[in-house]
Amino acid sequence: MFAFDFGEQPESNKQEAVKREVAPGFKVEFTREQLEEKVQLVAQVVASKKSQLYRRCVTDVNFQIAQNEEMDGILAKSIQQSSDLITGEYEGGIKTWECSIDLLEYLENNTDIVNGKKVIELGCGSALPGIFCLEAGAKFVSFQDYNESVIRLVTAPNVVLNTTHVQTEFDAYGCFEHEMTMNSPALNMVDFYAGDWANLLFIEQKYDVILTSETIYEAESIPSLLELIKKLLAPNGAA
Repeated sequence: MFAFDFGEQPESNKQEAVKREVAPGFKVEFTREQLEEKVQLVAQVVASKKSQLYRRCVTDVNFQIAQNEEMDGILAKSIQQSSDLITGEYEGGIKTWECSIDLLEYLENNTDIVNGKKVIELGCGSALPGIFCLEAGAKFVSFQDYNESVIRLVTAPNVVLNTTHVQTEFDAYGCFEHEMTMNSPALNMVDFYAGDWANLLFIEQKYDVILTSETIYEAESIPSLLELIKKLLAPNGAA
């Protein structure tokens, strides 16, 4: 069973943490073929107090991973283990975490924070707060997740789902099937990064607003997150 543990760790665990390799950081790009390829997916409505956003269903993502032998073995491993977190490998990006909805509702009541601003969401996963920022008038939004496969299977499809026309007929569970391509004009207003925070200090952009929610699972991750925030935050920015 997974549990948060910010307290003192046994010496053996500390040694494992020191040895643990972290994911390299890089910008995630899409080829022309990837942008133009038709994608059939199952999505669902996520309703907050004031908004209605869409996200790709976790079961649909899991099905694609299970069907594709070339898919990221880390995500397949997380499915096999029924795990939301595999330290140093998978950081729970497929799942929409409760605090991201809390952050979304905060932004709904404070749209002036992001209107006309450059925003980055760190540890974005399904990326609903960052997507809302686009709808609330942000001029540019960057999305970052630990796993590249999460960006490709969840984050980017969710951006396109929420910035293109979607049918309004849903089943009893708020789900619907949707065919689309990734070639959306909204992708001109966003970019994507993958990797560990410690390896993303190469990013040169400065952001007016930095968002993150429910992204810290181990105390040792805090310094790299703070260092990245200091690197990316514009003068007079907010995080």
